[in-house]
Amino acid sequence: MRHDEYTPIGSVRRALRLLDVVAASDRPLPARALAHQTGEPLPTTNHLLRTLVHERHLRRVDDGYLLGDRVHALLRRGRDQLIAARAHPTLRMLNDELGCPAYFATYADGELRLLDVVDTPALPRFGDSLGLRDSAHAAALSSCLLACLPAPERAAHLRRQGVTSPRVEPYTDPTALYDRLAEPSPTDPETEEEYAGGTAIWVAAPVRGHSLLGALAVSVSRRRLPRFFERRSQLSHAARRIARVLEFVTTGP
Repeated sequence: MRHDEYTPIGSVRRALRLLDVVAASDRPLPARALAHQTGEPLPTTNHLLRTLVHERHLRRVDDGYLLGDRVHALLRRGRDQLIAARAHPTLRMLNDELGCPAYFATYADGELRLLDVVDTPALPRFGDSLGLRDSAHAAALSSCLLACLPAPERAAHLRRQGVTSPRVEPYTDPTALYDRLAEPSPTDPETEEEYAGGTAIWVAAPVRGHSLLGALAVSVSRRRLPRFFERRSQLSHAARRIARVLEFVTTGP
């Protein structure tokens, strides 16, 4: 058999067809309507629907069926993967030019998400010190993202996450943290020390698009700081390049 030859699995195709029909509808569809539109017998349709509901690909409501939580999570993850793939070449270039790990994260749906990291065995990433889930203000990457948010949304996010962190002792007071994040940085990108042992400096630049808010960052060991600061403008240039590349992803079809 040639590699381009395959035998479709009938039950999988029928299940996917059901998902397509539900997704194309602007209202819930009952089982009979789904059976009619897919051309499948009602018992087969009911069996597939029960399976898809059990796996959370569909959700049953009073009037019929809607797409489930799992489909929405897959759509979001697919978008994240596409964004990361488009941004990756710039992260790779930044890693090569500056000789330090490069990080890219976005803020969406009330979440800070680290989408990509580019490093090398000789210059590895600094563990899980970003703390994007535990304390969004613990490193320059997440601080840069938060500083780009409108003040009410930033305050709401910090309340959800909690501002007290053993790694951020100077900013356990909410008012002090809000004030610091609201202050415009004298330089772009901004610079902050990484709090886990003070072994590195985090430098981050915002990535802003019509429907995208993100940040690009590098972690620089203290011994490499002089070389880095001679070329730090490359980080801002790279952030703007990513914003341009991602415009089609975030605004296109």
